Amino acid sequence: MRFDLGWLLDELDGAPHADTLAERLTDCGFNVEVREPSGSSEIWDVDVTTNRPDAMNHRGLAREAAVATGAALRPLTVGLEESGEPAAGAVSVEIETPELCSRYVARVIRGVRIGPSPGWLQEGLERCGVRPINNVVDATNYVL
Repeated sequence: MRFDLGWLLDELDGAPHADTLAERLTDCGFNVEVREPSGSSEIWDVDVTTNRPDAMNHRGLAREAAVATGAALRPLTVGLEESGEPAAGAVSVEIETPELCSRYVARVIRGVRIGPSPGWLQEGLERCGVRPINNVVDATNYVL
């Protein structure tokens, strides 16, 4: 999988130099196979095994990097404004097998307009080998 080093470092406080970070990730089983310069950053091709889907995104790999290096994983800051009808009034979810799904969380988002993504997101996705589509698809690709 391709990762933008700049995006990885955005998730970490006190991360070591890129060479040390690549070495530590490789030692932990996330083999950093290729490092390509890209502007002021690098694009890394990292071997993430299929049994580690939690590390198949920038946040997940940053979590592993934090553990491997002692860097601090920056907390997620999400500012959501609650308004309108609760999600339960718009959709319903029935968990048929509670022992396999102890919790389900959903959010209803209204008023979304499909359009182009901001340039920084399009460029970052392209560096990682993902073709930008639109703001909704690109947001999904960014967080996953």
